[in-house]
Amino acid sequence: MRLNNFTKNLADMQIVVDTMETLVDNQEFGIYVLLTGDRDFTPLVQTLRKRGKYVIGAGLKHTASRSFVNLCDEYI
Repeated sequence: MRLNNFTKNLADMQIVVDTMETLVDNQEFGIYVLLTGDRDFTPLVQTLRKRGKYVIGAGLKHTASRSFVNLCDEYI
């Protein structure tokens, strides 16, 4: 399913907001799995890792952003 840029950006922002809420609310998640390879999520991965969270990225490695893949603890 293809999304237009506006819809994609809204979905991306919602993922970031929801994830950051888990940090603000002190929810005890130690592992985060992001089903993306989009470099737009690089700052989110940096924030999670800075807070000691283990980040797994998942998607098609050949189309994923190299910087995103390298920041994740694992990319599958």
